Amino acid sequence: AEHVVAFARGGEDFGERPRAVAVATRLPVRLAATGWGATTLTLPTGTWRDLLTGVRHTGRIPLAHLLGQYPVALLERNDL
Repeated sequence: AEHVVAFARGGEDFGERPRAVAVATRLPVRLAATGWGATTLTLPTGTWRDLLTGVRHTGRIPLAHLLGQYPVALLERNDL
């Protein structure tokens, strides 16, 4: 998607599941004209908690929901 950047970080060992996912809105002025529409983010397997809102997520999330309150999200794996 043109208006979002996201990356996952894990442990130092190869193959370890990610522990955090950072998501940020990109090019917000152009995004304001069209909105997120049906754009989604597929999270790595597990349960994730947004450290800014406290909301828990799994699987595929609509970006309109994930980034509706803030233009960024910091998700922490909640099932370690």
